[in-house]
Parts: sequence; C-alpha cells; structure tokens
Amino acid sequence: MLAAIGTLAIIERHALVVELEQESTVLHRLASQRADQHDAHLTALSAIAVAAEGERHDLILDVAATISRFYPRIDEVQVVPLDPQGETVGTEPLSAANAGTIRSAANASDGSIALLPHPAKPHHYVMVKRSPNSDMARYGLMLGIDAAKLLGEAGSFWARNGVALTLSLPDGHPLFSRGTLPDSLRFSKALGSASQPLRLETGMEIGLADLIPLVKTGLTLIAVALAYIAVLTALRQRARARAAMEQARLSALDSRLAHASRVNALGEMASGLTHELTQPLTAILAQAQAGRRMLARSDMVALAPVLDDVVTQARRASAILERFRNWSRPQQAPASAFDLRDALRTVEALLAPQAALHGVRLAFDLPENPAPRRGRSGRNGTGGVQPRAQCHRRHRGRR
Repeated sequence: MLAAIGTLAIIERHALVVELEQESTVLHRLASQRADQHDAHLTALSAIAVAAEGERHDLILDVAATISRFYPRIDEVQVVPLDPQGETVGTEPLSAANAGTIRSAANASDGSIALLPHPAKPHHYVMVKRSPNSDMARYGLMLGIDAAKLLGEAGSFWARNGVALTLSLPDGHPLFSRGTLPDSLRFSKALGSASQPLRLETGMEIGLADLIPLVKTGLTLIAVALAYIAVLTALRQRARARAAMEQARLSALDSRLAHASRVNALGEMASGLTHELTQPLTAILAQAQAGRRMLARSDMVALAPVLDDVVTQARRASAILERFRNWSRPQQAPASAFDLRDALRTVEALLAPQAALHGVRLAFDLPENPAPRRGRSGRNGTGGVQPRAQCHRRHRGRR
C-alpha cells in the first residue's frame, strides 16, 4: 500500500508539473499576442496625429475611445507634443511632470518603443513612441496598459490556491503579481513581443494534499486491493492447476506401478504354475511311456495301474489349476473344515518319484473315517485321529 501511495504521489507531482508548463505556455502565448496588438494601435495613432497636424483633436480622441472600448486593458491614450508649449491631447488629464517624462522618453528614443512604469497607476505600464518615428519627430505617443487585464481571462487554473504568477518590465520592475512564487517549481519566460519583452513568471506550491488527493488515493488503494486479490486468485488457481496436474501424474504413476505389480504377480503365478505342474506332467509322461512299453509286450495286467496313475496325475494337475484360479479370485467364503488326508495324498504323489529314486519307502497312516471331536487340536472345533506319515530306507531298515 505504501508503494502504491508513493507511486501515486510521484504521478500526481509529474501531472502538476506538466499542467503548470502547459498553462504557462498558453498564458505566455495569449499575453504575447495581446502585446503585439499594442504596436498596431501606436502606429495608427501616429498616423492620425501626423495627419491632424495638431488641429483635429476630436479625431484623435475618437480613435482613443474606440481603442479603449474594444481593448479595456488600454485605459489611457496621450498625444504629447515634444514642444513644451504645445497642447496635450489625451483620454485623461496629464500632469506637467508626467508629460515631461513622456517627452524625455520620446526624445531619447532611438526608434524603439520605451517601456516605463505608470507614474500614477499601480499594475500599469506605459508605452512611449515618437511620431513620426524619425529625427523630425513632433509628438510623443503614450499608451497606458493595465498589466492585470493583460493577463486576465487566462483560465480557472490561475485562481487555484498555491498557483502564483508575476509580470514585470524587462528591467525587473514588478507590474502585477498574484500569490508568492515558490523556489522549486517555476516557469519564467519573456513575452514574444519585440516591443514589449515583459517577463512572465509562474509557479506552483505543491503540498501533501496535492500529492495525495483523498479521492484518488482511495480509488488507487481500492484498485490495488482488487489487483492484489485478482493476482492472489490467479496464483491460487495456478497452484490448484499444478496440484491437479501433479495428482494426475501421480495417478498415472500409480497406474503404471499397479500394472507392473500385476505383471510381476503374473510372472510369479506363471513360475508357480510351472513349478506345480512340472511334477504331474512329468509323472504323466513317464506313465505314458511305461504304458506304451507294456502295450508293446501285451502286458494288460500291469497296464491298468499305469493308466490309473495317469488319470490321477491329470486330476492332480487340474486341481492345481483350480487352486490357482481360486487364489486369484476374491476370498469371500467363510472358513470351513479341511480334510488333511487330501493334503497328505498330494504330498505322497509329489514325493513318490523322488522317494523311489533314492530307495525310500513312504508310509502314511490315514484313518478311513475320522470321528469329529472338540478340543485344542482343531482350530475350528474339528478333530479326530491324527494322520501320521513315516519313511523307511530299504537298504538300512531305518525310519
């Protein structure tokens, strides 16, 4: 917020400086144009004075009245003969001292217009020109100009508090001032009139209220707060979008990991199936080969047990596949009793080939119909005669 207020103060100061320069330029141009008109009036008066040859005073007064009516800032016109004995013609009575001042300025003129402070009126200056403008001059022409009206109607800007302006003669004599010129922010330039290079100076006193206007400051703070909320919302939206993208990435990674787990599980299942099915398939192959040899010898009596064993091993392989299929399914069935004799028969079938290869005899004590009983021996409350298994080495007679 402080940064926003500081930025607003800088912007406001720059805007005030620009406004002062623009208004000062407009006022300088207006005053210069008005000053240039004074030269034309003096030229017209000079022509009339020379033509009248000191006799047509009424004509001079009519022209002077017309000038004052259309140009209120020119409130005095005087035609002063350079001969002290001549009659002065003007819109107002002129004292002998003031007439002498005009004669002196006209006689001292080198052809240019003389600018003097009005001897009797504050905020006024006079323009003095000899007529004709040569060494044969006979009159001194004077225009009295109100400096305040020269700068009047410049606009409402110059009525503000803290805005000041002054108009002074080229030698520095002050003619008109409004307010006090500050030392910091000032504009100074001579008027563009060749005959009246009056010095125009303007300035502005900038206070804290100007730099931090209440309404603009409030609106700026509201705008900054809204912008902060918008940026914060955008950042949060961006964070949510990033979180969603990250969640999608993690979900995809989880999917790939789950797929890899399933592939691994399938590999383990395939390995287990291979291991489990190797025994019955090997037994089936061996019994089939034995059966083929018995058929070749026409030994039908020995062939029947071989075929029975082939059927047994095939059923065993089918049971293995059934167990794997049941293992892969959801297990929702409740726990139930299981006959251990089936497990022992499966063990006997698995170990029989290896036992025969190493000369080991397997003996299983399996009851025909075990009676159920309650006790610690059964987890589900089932029990009975416990099956037992023994093995003997034939060549040593040991268990």
